[in-house]
Amino acid sequence: MILIGFDFDLKIFFFIPRRHTLKSLFTNVIKGSTVLGLYLVPAFLYCLYNNLAFHNLSVFDPTTYYLLLQFRVVITGILFQIIFKKYLSRKQWLSLTLLTLGCMVKQIDFGDTHQVIKSTDDEAKPPKNTIGFDLSINAIFILIQTVCSCLAGVYNEYLLKDKGQDINIYIQNVFMYIDSILCNGLLLLFTGNFQSAF
Repeated sequence: MILIGFDFDLKIFFFIPRRHTLKSLFTNVIKGSTVLGLYLVPAFLYCLYNNLAFHNLSVFDPTTYYLLLQFRVVITGILFQIIFKKYLSRKQWLSLTLLTLGCMVKQIDFGDTHQVIKSTDDEAKPPKNTIGFDLSINAIFILIQTVCSCLAGVYNEYLLKDKGQDINIYIQNVFMYIDSILCNGLLLLFTGNFQSAF
């Protein structure tokens, strides 16, 4: 999917809004090489986020997963205040509080809903967590996934508004794709799945 997006971004760079050449692409990449390095941070965070999503979806039911993931709105609000020094209004804080309370209410155990699911091999498998999470490694994984999403988004906005403001947005997208391909490729190498990805 990342490669498709990278290809699409390159096509946009070359054909919209004015004609660019391959030489101008390389010139812009070299000129913004420091920003290319800075994009490794959100690329790594998004790589970690995407891989944790697969694990967390296998552990939590989809409703619980997406409800817990909404907590990233609260974390993003806090990070946005810290990094950009823009403070939220009372209405915005009330909205964040209501969202947090909704996440907490979803976690209340209203009865014994644990079931053992039979597999096709007639072996008992542990059930998918449908009542929320206990404070286990899975809770830590979903918290890490949420924080990765928030940090990557806020840091990406910081790069767009500060460090990379004089670099073309299409070039910044190319930086993000290059770094994402690098991070995902390294993860595949590290896990030993590089050959099977192709």
